[in-house]
Amino acid sequence: MSRLIALAAGGLPEPFGPMEVAAETSRRFAGHLEKPVGKRTASDTLRLLLRKGKLELVREGTAYHQALYKRKPQRSG
Repeated sequence: MSRLIALAAGGLPEPFGPMEVAAETSRRFAGHLEKPVGKRTASDTLRLLLRKGKLELVREGTAYHQALYKRKPQRSG
C-alpha cells in the first residue's frame, strides 16, 4: 500500500497533504484496491517518507489543519 501512496504523491502539485494523497491513490489505483485508501493510512505513509528523507515538511499538522509536504529536490551528480 505504501508504494501505491508514494507513487500517487509523486504526481501531485506541491504542497500536498494526506487527504489529497488518499483521494489520488484511491482514484488512480481503484482497480487494485478492495476499498478506498483512508487519510490516516496516507498520513502514516507520508510521515514514513519524511523520516526516510524523501519528503520535506512544509507545515506541521494540528487538530484542525492537515500537515503539508513537498518532495525533496533531487541532487544531481
